Amino acid sequence: MGDLVFKIFKNLNEDINLNAKQTPPAEIIYQVTEFLRVLSYECDYTPEWENGLLNGEKKIIYPIYYFLLKNFKALKKRAYLAKYMVLIGVPQEFSGDP
Repeated sequence: MGDLVFKIFKNLNEDINLNAKQTPPAEIIYQVTEFLRVLSYECDYTPEWENGLLNGEKKIIYPIYYFLLKNFKALKKRAYLAKYMVLIGVPQEFSGDP
């Protein structure tokens, strides 16, 4: 997988710090799929898709490029707001008065 996707992710969200040479493949798959889900990228995320992502197959990578660059400004806003929209697990005893 090329570093171009990681550079685009970095421009969308500065907290993302991936390096294809230093990051284990399982961690790459996890972070890429989670970030794409946050951005509402519609895909089936099958093991074949994950292998294609790691191998840099054009039929997997090019639609991601298109999705990211087509709506870059809106996705940047979505990526920024996503960290504030994450559900927080509140223990039952703190959920409210009976």
